[in-house]
Amino acid sequence: MKMTSKLLMVCGWLCLLVSGSAFANQASPPAEPILVIGGSYANGKVPFNDGLTSPLFGIAVNFASYASLGDGFIRRGYYVVNEGQSGATTFARPGCEPGPACGPGVWDSYDTQLQRALARVAYPTGGFNASYVVITVPNDCLHSAAFAVPQSQAIPCTSAEVGDAMQALVDVGSAAIQAGLTPVYVGYPRYEDVDLPLFQQLFGIQWVVTLAQYNEIALQHWTTITSQLPQAVYVAGAWHNFEHLGDGLHPTYETVLRAVWRIERRLGL
Repeated sequence: MKMTSKLLMVCGWLCLLVSGSAFANQASPPAEPILVIGGSYANGKVPFNDGLTSPLFGIAVNFASYASLGDGFIRRGYYVVNEGQSGATTFARPGCEPGPACGPGVWDSYDTQLQRALARVAYPTGGFNASYVVITVPNDCLHSAAFAVPQSQAIPCTSAEVGDAMQALVDVGSAAIQAGLTPVYVGYPRYEDVDLPLFQQLFGIQWVVTLAQYNEIALQHWTTITSQLPQAVYVAGAWHNFEHLGDGLHPTYETVLRAVWRIERRLGL
């Protein structure tokens, strides 16, 4: 018994030394947080506006068993300020579930999300404790629930309307640049890797975009941002080998971590 106690004591000290050494050698998180704005690829939770008022009744993607890019950065050891909202579009709008009316819950615009994120990291003397804001793709034009009208009245976007949505993304990136940050845009996954008809079926949405419409949106996203904002970083291949978690749209945990790693490499972090 005495020998056993001595061994336990020695092992205890050794374990403490080893664990302490391991923690000492662990890389510290970057000093600056990464700001994240966007839709459900940024944050899996819809917003609460006032008390329990919320579009989609406050639900989270996959009943909160889901990791967004914001969560992925945290798991990779970063500080994160995440002002994204699942279901968001570039513009503010009420929730329009299947039915004749919209509201009362609302989503905020990407610009409002950015201004909130900047407020979190603003120094009293000026400037911000952040260098990057990650901007994920919006719901604009993708499905009938992404408009500020009842779904029965929503019709697919024209090319000009898609262009307006992409211009709104350029505007929010320009605001980030004016604040001294670099906007980091994450491209769309391939249409073949998502399953929008499944998403439509599971969520009771009246319509989703076709292959041709989706590819036009994704192409305008890339061409508009890269041509108008050369100071921005565009990560086109973040969702390479995208796998959805069973709802047709949202990435698996492993897919998210791969995307975060690719963004890290693109930024040289």
